[in-house]
Amino acid sequence: KLLKFPREMCSKIAKERVLSSAEKKLNFLIRYVPRMRAVSKEVVEDLEMLFVKEVYTRGFKILKYGELDQFVYFIYSGEVSLAVPLKEPLEHITQRFSEEEKVDNTHLIIGKLKEGMCFGEETAIDDLKSTCLIEALSERVEVYKISKASLLQYLGGGNS
Repeated sequence: KLLKFPREMCSKIAKERVLSSAEKKLNFLIRYVPRMRAVSKEVVEDLEMLFVKEVYTRGFKILKYGELDQFVYFIYSGEVSLAVPLKEPLEHITQRFSEEEKVDNTHLIIGKLKEGMCFGEETAIDDLKSTCLIEALSERVEVYKISKASLLQYLGGGNS
């Protein structure tokens, strides 16, 4: 025997629209990625496949100091820290910094990024080495990343 639901419940379920992960991604890209609002929805839908979703857990080093990377990252959820290396280990100057400011004994947190913010653009676009260590602060950090080639071709190359 099939389950029976009252007609009102079926109507309510049919009216509620749950966004798919692809729709959530499109909404995020339109809201936070530069120039996405200036192009048609069809173009955004074509471009969204170039953005790869990645998930990191707390403590994961997404981008290391001095590293070259070919991606620009847009934070969908969670928070990351930006830390710079210290010339000498923190144990010599611990009184000057709180525990929140320390990544380890060799780095100092100088900033935090959260939903809607991006990082890696200087490293990817200008081929510069990373000037910060980027580390996941939240239990779960979700990002959409796009490669330099895709970004320049579709967003920065005048093809939009």
